Amino acid sequence: ENLFIAKTAITDNITLSNLNLSVKNKMVFISGNIVTGTSNLQLGTDATNKGTLEHTSGFVKGKMTRWFNGANSGNNSSLFPLGTIDNKNRFVKIEFVSTSAGTLTASMNPTTMGISGVSAISAIPAVGSCPSFSVVSTDEFYWNMIPSGVSGNYSASFTKESIATDLICEMTLLKRDATDWTASGTHIEPTGTSSMVTLSRSGLNGFQDFGFANKRCGATNIWNGTDWSGGNPTASQKIIFAGSYNSTTNGGNINACECEIQSGAIV
Repeated sequence: ENLFIAKTAITDNITLSNLNLSVKNKMVFISGNIVTGTSNLQLGTDATNKGTLEHTSGFVKGKMTRWFNGANSGNNSSLFPLGTIDNKNRFVKIEFVSTSAGTLTASMNPTTMGISGVSAISAIPAVGSCPSFSVVSTDEFYWNMIPSGVSGNYSASFTKESIATDLICEMTLLKRDATDWTASGTHIEPTGTSSMVTLSRSGLNGFQDFGFANKRCGATNIWNGTDWSGGNPTASQKIIFAGSYNSTTNGGNINACECEIQSGAIV
């Protein structure tokens, strides 16, 4: 009924191999990680036994399900301590104003977000010390949230740990409705630093995908005349042609956030 994770090192893993693990009462993360693979880790078993989380350190690397019923707040009832295989923070926090009983399953998708719907998003409003800005690019991954039974107004917070140097005031959380990314709900002032930023929105309804968007282009991808430095370009990247490029012989047309053609290159 209770689960305690206390490995010797914070980077040690416990792997669920063809095992869906359900914890009825309390899940305590002291040190170490759970790797779910194709399995699932669930906290809570029904509307009455929703389970609580006590978290010091460690990640769930894979899928995690939590039970909800009514209003909730605080990490004990709202946190999904997701993380990457290389131990980067990808926490999710969902706080309902009110909801019918049910579950949410959180996971990460390593696929680039793309830019569907981004051009239709109005300027992100100024909030706190952060000025208004327009969304230009999206991230190289996103979170997937699968609901079952839950239905109500909520606030959501998502955390990303990286080596990026982006200004956090130029970032916002987007939610995908059907196929398009939207700025649903109310944008909340980002917290943290460029290397560990948390983006939040309130006044949300419905679940699907969530991801980070930015005022600036993402990573720079350079064409040297033969190959791309970062693989095939994405619509969120700045591309630089340091060598000549022929769309017929070098890979076709390209969508990019920003383009620079250096001296001597023919495109």
